[in-house]
Amino acid sequence: MSYEDDDDFLEPLIVTDSADLTVYSGVAVVPVVGVLTYADSVQIAQQVAHVRRHSKARGLLLVVDSPGGDVRGVSTIVDEIHRTRRLLGDSFVAAHGLEIVASGGYWIASAAGRLTVGRSAEVGSIGVVAVLIDASERYAQSGLSVRVVRSGADKALAQDGEAVDARALDAVQQRVDAVHQLFVDDVARGRGVDRATADAWATGALWSAAEAVDRGLVDGVGDLDAALRPLMCRIASKAYDARHDHILQRICS
Repeated sequence: MSYEDDDDFLEPLIVTDSADLTVYSGVAVVPVVGVLTYADSVQIAQQVAHVRRHSKARGLLLVVDSPGGDVRGVSTIVDEIHRTRRLLGDSFVAAHGLEIVASGGYWIASAAGRLTVGRSAEVGSIGVVAVLIDASERYAQSGLSVRVVRSGADKALAQDGEAVDARALDAVQQRVDAVHQLFVDDVARGRGVDRATADAWATGALWSAAEAVDRGLVDGVGDLDAALRPLMCRIASKAYDARHDHILQRICS
């Protein structure tokens, strides 16, 4: 990669292709914002995968401001981030949290080679929750009786208007526990800690930015520019030689 001058390097490149990526001086910026749906996760995974194939991207910054949401697709994003780390290098893949980096949002952010957050950010909520509403009594009070016909005893348990029995609760608990294990395994892998440490984090609690640093959930506190600049500097250092010290000083200062 080469640039005519530092202004050319610093100028953002807006990529108008299927991934719709914004690349700042070689750093692809992928937003992870809001309550996550399955469609969101599919799109984010596609964008991260595209970074590895895009000729202008030599680094990746995930900008996270999410409380989590639907767990479907989140593990796919994590796998794509790790593939990108293997290709570009751990120091060229980072995440920065703005205000909320929780649950699925933290699951994704923890996969980056370095994770920083803003000073007022809340971090954590490692865990999984499922809510079952038993409306059978209300249906009965309205004179309605719900009957569910199933092809198997465990098919589509806890339907609307159906009593939530022990079988349904056990099935959902098993699924919650399985996803929780996947979540904690991914956090341990991403943060480079042992499983016992990740388990200790996985209480569902939210921590302040400072507490998250102390506990090891994140690497540092700062603003978005402080997360982006080191990536730009590393890329520029690879792109330029000693004859371009004036450019490196401008980019890396």
